[in-house]
Amino acid sequence: MELHTLLQNTPSKELTQTLRAAFAPYSEYIDITGGEPQALVILINLTYKRKDIKDLTSVSVAKAALRDEQHLKTCIDEVKWYHTHNLKYPDIRVSHQRLLAQVVDDGLRVISSASYPTQFGWSHDSAKINHAKLFLTGFVWRGECVCLAQLLAKQEGFWVAKFRELGLLKRDVVAVCEQIAAQLPSEDLPEQISNYTPQLLIPIEQDYLSVSPVASHAVLATLQMATRRGLLKRDVVEHNRPANVGELPSALGGRVNVLKYFAKTYSATTVNDYYSQDEQRLFNVSALNSKIVSDALLVLSKSKPFNTLRQKRLARIAATKALRTALYGWLEKLIKLAQSEAINDSVPELVKLLATQEYKQLELALSQELNKQMSGLKYLKRYAYHPELMPILKAQLSYVLSHQNNQEDELEAEHIQYVHCQNLRVYNAEAMPNSYLMGMPSITALEGLGHQFQRKLQKLVGSGVHVIGVAVYIRSYQLHNNKQLPEPNKLKKDGQKRVPLRSAIIQIPKCDICFDLVFRVQTNNQSVAHDLSENLLKAAFPSRYAGGTLHPPSLYDQVDWCQVYAKPLALFERIRSLPKGGSWLYPTSVEVSSFKELAEQLTLRPTMRPAALGYLALEEPKPRQCSITQLHCYVEPVIGLLECVDAVTVRLSGARHFFNHGFWAMHCKKASMLMKKSKFEYD
Repeated sequence: MELHTLLQNTPSKELTQTLRAAFAPYSEYIDITGGEPQALVILINLTYKRKDIKDLTSVSVAKAALRDEQHLKTCIDEVKWYHTHNLKYPDIRVSHQRLLAQVVDDGLRVISSASYPTQFGWSHDSAKINHAKLFLTGFVWRGECVCLAQLLAKQEGFWVAKFRELGLLKRDVVAVCEQIAAQLPSEDLPEQISNYTPQLLIPIEQDYLSVSPVASHAVLATLQMATRRGLLKRDVVEHNRPANVGELPSALGGRVNVLKYFAKTYSATTVNDYYSQDEQRLFNVSALNSKIVSDALLVLSKSKPFNTLRQKRLARIAATKALRTALYGWLEKLIKLAQSEAINDSVPELVKLLATQEYKQLELALSQELNKQMSGLKYLKRYAYHPELMPILKAQLSYVLSHQNNQEDELEAEHIQYVHCQNLRVYNAEAMPNSYLMGMPSITALEGLGHQFQRKLQKLVGSGVHVIGVAVYIRSYQLHNNKQLPEPNKLKKDGQKRVPLRSAIIQIPKCDICFDLVFRVQTNNQSVAHDLSENLLKAAFPSRYAGGTLHPPSLYDQVDWCQVYAKPLALFERIRSLPKGGSWLYPTSVEVSSFKELAEQLTLRPTMRPAALGYLALEEPKPRQCSITQLHCYVEPVIGLLECVDAVTVRLSGARHFFNHGFWAMHCKKASMLMKKSKFEYD
């Protein structure tokens, strides 16, 4: 949007309100090129409270503001509280600190502040929030996203002249520029860690590094724009004292948008429950009758338009995978019967054909049955006997039949074992793995869980055991998005009494999760491997995950909830029978570096989800007061992608694919700590 167009086309009664919204930090930057005098007047007038000014375009009010030395001095003084990362978000008890920094390694393909132009936020005394807007408010000028503080710090001649036109002397403007430059260095980090700034322990080599994640103003502001345009799913986190948090939450009235996505879970019976039913049907029709399958067939039938060939190709790949999964679910009972039943005259003909591997004849019969059933289904009736889909359906039926019972060679690796923990439940875990995302389980907390498990094992059996990967299967997820009353943390003197006071109520979403974990454990020798009994593993199992309390299943429900496997295929046979209603969270090679790319990938690949994958360093680690380790580092949380893989797809892909692609591990480098695919792979 251009300023001169906005001024021309907006009625005078609505102009002030429209201008406030246009220059708000949650709006896309307005282009002021060609309208610089009017823009400067508006920015100066924004330093007044709403009730004190009716017309933001008033030149006389702007000149009076510049003549008021105290008013101008207050505006300049607030520059020293500009930040790139907000230490007071979300805990306003952090005080007298600010952070100016850039990501050290900006070459990684994740969503971080490195993906966007430098933007400044503000957090300090809430009474001076309007004074901060003069030099802080961002806009587009000559094709660049800037603010007055950046321009005046360089003593941009054009803007020096504009200030002089409003009545300031040249020496006064130069003095303002010098004061701003002195208060806005390229980097400024606290020398002491606040008691209210969280610190996380990251294992690096043989030591630990404490890191403090801090939300980026640029990422948070861009997220507001993306969610307000409807590109991404969102929820709202409320702040009771937004002016104390910062300028961005204050402009939003304390209602800050965050991404809201969940792992793909839904209510479903186990495969064995379905097989044991007395129904005579051979086909699970409910696996087909869904919007996911309908959308997949829409893409494969070439009825859905795409802007680019790349989008079309990615959508067809995702649709093919979805159709393949649905067909496997449709045929599951038939496949189970063919594997378990003795072949006699009472067995249905289709089961006989599958058991004897007469695939050509079976494909023809199944293709006819599939189209017949589709014609009677709500979502799929228009795709029955579709000329574009007939060969595709036949090809995918052939794929499912040929891969339904693959015999794989044993996967060999020396000193590798797997620990499978079933039906674990965590209560009151953090539902926001970082400041931008709600609903997805914390992936970085998996590394912490695995490391804690490793430490406890090493205390019991020695240092010859290491956890080198973790896989997770989400069975169910429940979000508790309510406000919790904080405990009193200070006293206020009221006459002869001291009254306990509470800090501001912060909305901290919590969640309950039911999930399975598979740990990949490496041992130094065979004797250590023999020591890893199930009872010892249960004793070493951690009790915390993502801030929540972790419980094994009730002994009334399941006794053998923790089992160790020396052979991967034996574990995979157990995994094959997991419920269809959950999903494995896989690392993915698909990368995004902006919210626009994220929205595109989530649209084209329905199984993808945003995830908090770790942190990027904002500085070199160094000693700092109040650090819990020798070295400390401020870091920025980042967003990437993971893939939700259902149990059917895991079965079709086979054991080798699961063990090579389904495990997470933290990759720690000099300037990044990111969760990625485990480096261990079978040949």
